[in-house]
Amino acid sequence: MKLYLVRHGEAISSLVDPSQPLSSQGRKEVETIAGAFLRTGLSLEAILHSEKLRAHQTAEILHKKLQEIPQLLSFSYLKPNDPIEPLLRELDAYESLMVVGHLPYLEQLLAYLLTNQNSVPIIKLSTAALAALSEENGRWQLDWLITPDLISPSQSHLC
Repeated sequence: MKLYLVRHGEAISSLVDPSQPLSSQGRKEVETIAGAFLRTGLSLEAILHSEKLRAHQTAEILHKKLQEIPQLLSFSYLKPNDPIEPLLRELDAYESLMVVGHLPYLEQLLAYLLTNQNSVPIIKLSTAALAALSEENGRWQLDWLITPDLISPSQSHLC
């Protein structure tokens, strides 16, 4: 199985807008990551996302940019402090899945998959970071991790 974890793009402060939509910078970050993923030629069965607006908007940008993905699904159990077990039970239903969510949820999920224990986060995910994992014979490994900052300005025109 292939699993891609994406933290939502930068959001507007809750002091400015309590619904915390993506900022213009956040939209650019997600577009950059979507372009980088598109260039990999990898495919997805679905994008699952949190019901929170910033994650929903991130998933919509990814879905629109990647176009060949048949499902864009919102799940109530992907909020920042939700337990990871409900998602773990869903993973067997997919061969290739992207999950768009929040901290600390995504960092806890990533740590659990890589260490097989409820440990403290071991990898920091910046906004719009994309972590690619693969599972074989019940063991997960981190294949790669990209952030918008790692993609050079000269490449972002390709997105």
